[in-house]
Amino acid sequence: MKLALKMAGLLPEEIDHINVHATSTEAGDEIEARSIKDVFGPHANKLTISAIKSSIGHTFATAGIIETIFGIKSMQQSIAPKILNLNDPDILDINYATSNINQDINLMLKNSFGFGGINVSCVFKKI
Repeated sequence: MKLALKMAGLLPEEIDHINVHATSTEAGDEIEARSIKDVFGPHANKLTISAIKSSIGHTFATAGIIETIFGIKSMQQSIAPKILNLNDPDILDINYATSNINQDINLMLKNSFGFGGINVSCVFKKI
């Protein structure tokens, strides 16, 4: 996430929304949330966080591209989609979308992680 922001020439405070990887594993989701808090600091609580896997399941090799398409669509429609089946949204003090949130999303960060540490974060800008 830090490298994606650096390569885009952006400060963490400029990001509006994160489409997280979120496999719904306790360890993985906690690590991702803690990483967001580490990278974004106090701004982490101002971001909206969505996770599409909660709606469509894990599509494995195609997960990153499908989630990116959903994220771009979210930007176009100005809505942060809710995360389904999130039982404890306050667990790590991040603004998880527990309902659809109408929001201008001008800059979105997308996380996509793979087995063996093959991880990517991309920044998308609304044009």
